[in-house]
Amino acid sequence: MKTLELKHLAPYLPYELMLWDGEESFKMLTEYIIVVQQEGWKPILRPLSDLTKEIEHNGEKFVPIERIFKPDMIKILGGVEEIYKTWVKDGKITTALTLDAWQKFYEWHIDCFSLIENNLAVDINTLNK
Repeated sequence: MKTLELKHLAPYLPYELMLWDGEESFKMLTEYIIVVQQEGWKPILRPLSDLTKEIEHNGEKFVPIERIFKPDMIKILGGVEEIYKTWVKDGKITTALTLDAWQKFYEWHIDCFSLIENNLAVDINTLNK
């Protein structure tokens, strides 16, 4: 993958994804979809590994996998880390997920397309807050 394409950004459009210019400016994706490819803006995303960590989204802190599954199901499936190992192989989601799960990933700005690995997006954890 060499370029950021609309197919990589479209699922995030309803969820106020922010862009970064690599220096100091931030913009919301919905306002600047055209300039992303032309001017080097990159979406700010969370790596897949954040599925198992506490994140903050819209002022609320939670572990994403714990939002997808009920506590009893997490126990049955062997815990958060075990679920993650089942879902993700070589940095890619390899398990069929429900539409609800995919939508939550986009809402939480999880990198579902390996854009961070391909230097087409910025890992939110590397930015100074």
